[in-house]
Amino acid sequence: MKWTHRTPQQKRDDVLRLLKRYPDKIPVYIEGITQNKFLVPYDITVAQFLYMLREKVLMTPTESIFVFFGKRKEIMPSNMIIREIYDMLKDDDDMLYAFYAKENVFG
Repeated sequence: MKWTHRTPQQKRDDVLRLLKRYPDKIPVYIEGITQNKFLVPYDITVAQFLYMLREKVLMTPTESIFVFFGKRKEIMPSNMIIREIYDMLKDDDDMLYAFYAKENVFG
């Protein structure tokens, strides 16, 4: 069953099972890409997360990537730790939701 078709309780149960199995990882759901569910280390910065995401998304050297977190789609400082963002903006199902955008920035 696709993640988007699951009930909130099923999603929460899945996330809690992941957190129990991988206590040093944060579950992140990124809207807009094919592989949209990630388990990322809780101690990486936003900049490191962007680097990891950039490797997953096909981009040209002239494109930049922006990630917006939470329901309000907030941009976070690049030196902020993912765990801090998770604690502030995780959803009711304990998943951290994000949206990414690409933009031509060089020429």
